[in-house]
Amino acid sequence: MATTSNLLLAWARRPAAWLVAAVLPLLGAATLSSCGGGAVALAALGGVGTGGTGLTIGTVVAFGSVGVDGQEYDSETPKYYQNSDTSQVAATAVGLGDRMRVETSGGSPVAMTVEPSLIGEVQSSPAPAFNPTDTTNTTGTFYVNGVKVVTNFDATKGPITFYVGLTKFADLTAGMMVEVHGLFGVDANGNGYIQATRIVQLPAPTSDATTMAGQITGIVSGLTTDSSSGQQRFTIDGTTVQLTSTTALLTSGVTLADNQVVNVSGIQPVGGGTITAATLRIHSLVGVSGTVQVEGLLATGTGGATGYALDGIPVDLSASGLLGANSLTSWIPGAYVVTGTPDAAGVLHATAARAYGSLPASVSLKGTITGYVSHSNFLVRGVLVNVPSGVSLPSTPALANGIYVEITGNPGGVTTGGTGQGDEIVATGVTTASAVPPAGATVDYLGTVGSYSPTGGTFVLNEGSGTTYPSGANTMNVTLTSNVVYVNGPASNLATGNAAVEVEGTYANGLLTVNSVTFLGASPSSSSSETQGVVTGLNGGNFSVNGVPLTWSSGATTFCQQCDGNPTTTVPSWFVNGANVSVNYTNGSPPYAASTISLEN
Repeated sequence: MATTSNLLLAWARRPAAWLVAAVLPLLGAATLSSCGGGAVALAALGGVGTGGTGLTIGTVVAFGSVGVDGQEYDSETPKYYQNSDTSQVAATAVGLGDRMRVETSGGSPVAMTVEPSLIGEVQSSPAPAFNPTDTTNTTGTFYVNGVKVVTNFDATKGPITFYVGLTKFADLTAGMMVEVHGLFGVDANGNGYIQATRIVQLPAPTSDATTMAGQITGIVSGLTTDSSSGQQRFTIDGTTVQLTSTTALLTSGVTLADNQVVNVSGIQPVGGGTITAATLRIHSLVGVSGTVQVEGLLATGTGGATGYALDGIPVDLSASGLLGANSLTSWIPGAYVVTGTPDAAGVLHATAARAYGSLPASVSLKGTITGYVSHSNFLVRGVLVNVPSGVSLPSTPALANGIYVEITGNPGGVTTGGTGQGDEIVATGVTTASAVPPAGATVDYLGTVGSYSPTGGTFVLNEGSGTTYPSGANTMNVTLTSNVVYVNGPASNLATGNAAVEVEGTYANGLLTVNSVTFLGASPSSSSSETQGVVTGLNGGNFSVNGVPLTWSSGATTFCQQCDGNPTTTVPSWFVNGANVSVNYTNGSPPYAASTISLEN
């Protein structure tokens, strides 16, 4: 019996990687960098993970290397996961606005886990609605699995909502399958909600599907144990969650109970309903040692004896100097980042804290350009970038595929106190453009594979036409890391002559150390270009990816899922709105003819 659970969990998410999971750019950001350069930067007040063990929970708001007091962290060896450590994904599977947990040991990250807040269909009742007080019609509310979601375009209140496969709030429609990341909050009536940091359109279930992916975050209510099966169930905002003998409980040392905040992933019937849990994580720091940093919406009156909670975790904010050091007259509800040490009961005793409104508002992107169409449409770490005509650029080199850039900006051009929305970063500054990346920088390059050595874990990347390699070279030597992950095909594809790939890793002295290899349907040529993203506006033979108007033709356009040498010209069932794809298309006049479309799992 067919289902689409695996396809949905494979995702419409971009290989956007070496994330800089800047759990907000706070005072600074603790950089978890690959080979000392490009990385996962987690905003840190107190040097989270600088030694011993540590945990950071927050939002990905930048890609590239960011430091705290000059301290950088090696991130060449960590493994990336989706929900639990049994579901490893590529580093490139991390997206802007993702909710992220980073565990460190001895100053280095050992596990980075992406944890969506919600996956399910946008409910028809209550229907998506603009906030009545917002005259710009950029913010609103909608519901997924019974949980209220609010969007945010005020940089003083938390990370700005970023869209993928959608361009604005009004694109959300009832029945649309979405993945939502965000900050958990509690309203004045004690009800949980999610302040969205990322909203992704996912493919709809196929016509013969009976189940679909389901994920929910919220407050446990009505916990009971079935007398016959011995399994527990409970509700979150009216949605039933059923545990089974195979449910993975991701929080040790804590007994599930009413009023706890939990995150559950699993499957549910098409159209919504009871979620059968595959994983369950209680929002708790019981058993966690070392320095911990948590970003979230501060809730009052919910932290037990402490009086405060952040992300459902009780927080003690009584330490001397916390208020005065941050120019706050009182702790008020809103987005905060708190650093401290948990006690045996899981209470986080804060040693440093800062309100989100005091943080830098801009997003930072550092990496090489791919998918270049124009200055107003190209990718950096898989994030769509628009450089307006009024933004000055370095005189040389010209922006093009393979050029290393450092960019600041905001979704839809949002600035502090301003409004905006979208699926692109509108640049406010381009401080660096270079044909040669700095040593240790995280980079993405397209090309074809040659001289593959499976025993040595090496190959030669041959330059594709239209892509600039450092120092004018037409080849680069590649070494694969021990934790390399392959996307859209197995490692054995490397042995196929001239396999087309996109690689991501770190650059130093003409060498690439690669942690992610994505197999493509074809490599760009002098007469073609490539872009990657979510399919939108699919109607007959027309569709768009990243705003690029495209066409496909049955019998002419080649499709591949594993790109294992068995492409097809028959349109596959996965080619739908919300599918995450890489497209090779012929240059010329729009709409451009797609020659190859490959699914990026």
